[in-house]
Amino acid sequence: MHDSQDLKAIPGIGKAISQNISELVFTGKLDFFEQLSSEFLDGILEVIRVPGVGLKTAKRLWDELGVTSVAQFEGAILNGSLASLPRMVAKKAVGGIKVLSGSELDIRADGNLDYPDDVLATLDWVVASIHSGLGQPRDTMTERIIKAMQNPHVTVIGHLSARMLGECKGIDADFEAFFVAVAETGTVLEINASPERLDLRDSHIRRAIDLGVVMAIDSDAHTVAGLDNQRYCVGIVRRAWCQAHHIVNTLPTDAFMDFLSVEKSRRPETLQAYA
Repeated sequence: MHDSQDLKAIPGIGKAISQNISELVFTGKLDFFEQLSSEFLDGILEVIRVPGVGLKTAKRLWDELGVTSVAQFEGAILNGSLASLPRMVAKKAVGGIKVLSGSELDIRADGNLDYPDDVLATLDWVVASIHSGLGQPRDTMTERIIKAMQNPHVTVIGHLSARMLGECKGIDADFEAFFVAVAETGTVLEINASPERLDLRDSHIRRAIDLGVVMAIDSDAHTVAGLDNQRYCVGIVRRAWCQAHHIVNTLPTDAFMDFLSVEKSRRPETLQAYA
């Protein structure tokens, strides 16, 4: 039953729907869908899914700033163009909660980052992570990530081994050199609680702590339900014999802000008062 007259006999299907179904069955395409696809880029759908955006705001971002992807949306935040729109000013406090600005950046194959230093300098919290080029030789990979650690604007290195459990064993690199460089530069190492990552592993954490490295636990939540991942971090750091002063985001708010305010290489010193 795909004749338009037959389809209209089905409750809830009218003339327009029945014609669209017949067109799709007989031609393998739908002109209306093709038109929409040409007018609306795929990236717009991802922008709409950003919490707090929605259809009206996504359309405004597209019309007024030419934003057609989440990456462009993030760029508009970082370069200040979003703040130029009425009612789009970034909030620094909501209901007594201090709001920090931050971004996760890719560490490119040559060790450079997605954004220039002048943009990074406007952020409170910068996470640099490996997401591609995981097969680089050991020495190249080690130099690549250490170069990111040496950037004064990089606060954290995310999921250092880049492993995905059951899918990717992660990078081949000199982790001892990583831990030494992290301690020297004052960079924080993320402990990622995503069940697909659980990165760093407990043995790496223990060694890093012995060398004076500061850690941060992270749920890697992409949904509200994902916030529950944090319990996996707690289990990992307990196995590594971590204490609260080893984990920067266990600090009281004022102490955490003090940590961020000092020169990066001196940040580990600020946690000694809590040891």
